[in-house]
Amino acid sequence: MPVIIIPAVVTAVIAEECIKTDIFYITPMAENKTPEKFIFYMHKVCKKYPPDKEVLKDISLSFYYGAKIGIIGTNGSGKSTLLRIMAGIDKDFQGEAWIENGRTAGYLPQEPQLN
Repeated sequence: MPVIIIPAVVTAVIAEECIKTDIFYITPMAENKTPEKFIFYMHKVCKKYPPDKEVLKDISLSFYYGAKIGIIGTNGSGKSTLLRIMAGIDKDFQGEAWIENGRTAGYLPQEPQLN
């Protein structure tokens, strides 16, 4: 099953039965920006794991400020990989992904390492 990205409002209904989830967020900027400007952009992103497991293929996304999204897919479909790329943690991929200058992204894994 491919990774499906849907509005977060729909995910809230589906997520009631989910036990684990990753969280991705983008911090707001101090000054207001026009809503027509993309704050996150990803174009033709591909991710492969050796020897030849393709997890993401030609993923293209753009988000306006305030967008709320959800990512749904079966185990191993690339949801967490996609979020790690979006947060800038995973840099080993093909394609391009960027966040608007002045913004930062955060990522909380489904199984965080606790001290």
